[in-house]
Amino acid sequence: MVIIILPAFNEAEGIGELIEQIGTSLSAIEYHIVVVNDGSDDDTGKIVTEMTNLYPVTLLTHEQNKGAGQAIATGIEHACHQFNSDDYVVTMDADNTQSPDLILTMLDAASSGADIVIASRFVEGGGQVGVPWHRSLLSHGARIVFRILFPMKIKDYTSFYRLYRVKLLKDASALFTPLLEVRGFAAILELLIKLRPFRPTITQVPLYLRYDLKAGGSKMKIFKTLKEYGILILRLKLISMRTPTVKS
Repeated sequence: MVIIILPAFNEAEGIGELIEQIGTSLSAIEYHIVVVNDGSDDDTGKIVTEMTNLYPVTLLTHEQNKGAGQAIATGIEHACHQFNSDDYVVTMDADNTQSPDLILTMLDAASSGADIVIASRFVEGGGQVGVPWHRSLLSHGARIVFRILFPMKIKDYTSFYRLYRVKLLKDASALFTPLLEVRGFAAILELLIKLRPFRPTITQVPLYLRYDLKAGGSKMKIFKTLKEYGILILRLKLISMRTPTVKS
């Protein structure tokens, strides 16, 4: 079973199409989609509710917007409580910039022993198109800084598109309470670093990010995200020094 977690804030323009695409891509395997409607004030919740009649979809709702990080946290908490340890969680954006076809490739990598599979723009075969220059600069800068501070032999620290073993997420949730504290996009780094004590096997697969297909405007606030990263880095360095390696 693979559980796809979609944090959604005002994604009415594309969420229905994405669910359909996931259904087509994963028609041959067992899957479940968890949409976390993060305080949307458009028809996101209504559209997802209608899709539950056609696809295996669960809708979780934040009445107020809590940020992408807390939407991911809600989805992960649900997956850890409702699904088995040998299942997989995939987190991805809900804006149609990432092809669901890649999930099968990520599952193949997991079947070969990976605990985390990162869809990376920065490995051979990966890339991106249509990304605003400031977001591209943030991604490349973050990659350099994070590789120095948190060396993990990976090239894309900020990709939302990842696969995790549910057991790994359950173990981390037991060690860290709460698992994710960051509200915004920096939570994806927080999650990666909090999984490090378990010494997970990490594999990367190429992602070609189609930002030109994005439905709706960007939800990322660059300066707010930079501030969030700065505070998070200090806190994570302290956590890393205090947390011993855990035998999983």
